[in-house]
Amino acid sequence: MAFTGQFSPYMVTPGAGWNAPVSFVCSFSDDIYATFAAAQAVSSLISNGFRILGSGTLIQTVEIGIEAYDTLDVAPDVFRMRESWDGVNWGAWHNITRVTPADTNITQWFDVTAEPPAGWTWALLAGAFPWSNLIIEVEADTTSAAAGSIFVDLIDVRVSATPTAGASASAGDVLI
Repeated sequence: MAFTGQFSPYMVTPGAGWNAPVSFVCSFSDDIYATFAAAQAVSSLISNGFRILGSGTLIQTVEIGIEAYDTLDVAPDVFRMRESWDGVNWGAWHNITRVTPADTNITQWFDVTAEPPAGWTWALLAGAFPWSNLIIEVEADTTSAAAGSIFVDLIDVRVSATPTAGASASAGDVLI
């Protein structure tokens, strides 16, 4: 029986220029944002602590979801995301489509299934709580903008798999 689980981070580390209130990580409600203002140099928002537990090796897809919008007077110089499965090796950068001027509550999903050279395994997704091997980096640069901000509302992981006999998995869906 196939399943799809959606997972949110327990930990977010904001880089210089990012404002991420504690409630951004642990909120079960929508519309609590990490923000990045205009006229800021490149900086990253790191998400970690995805509690993805399971066994079996039949992972079909791994997707990263970002819900964000901006009120910048010009498009951001850089607004993209990538993922790491071990904190050393990183997947490709994926540009986040600009949504403006208000939150549409639409999540942009990026298929990262093929990015680890040997494919995703439960071990690559898991880790000792509160950490996980899966790390998501959202990078922004608003140097050219004179006014406004980027608002990140959601960073999620969606895993689709078919567990083998005796396999198990957990699933959650928490907004940050």
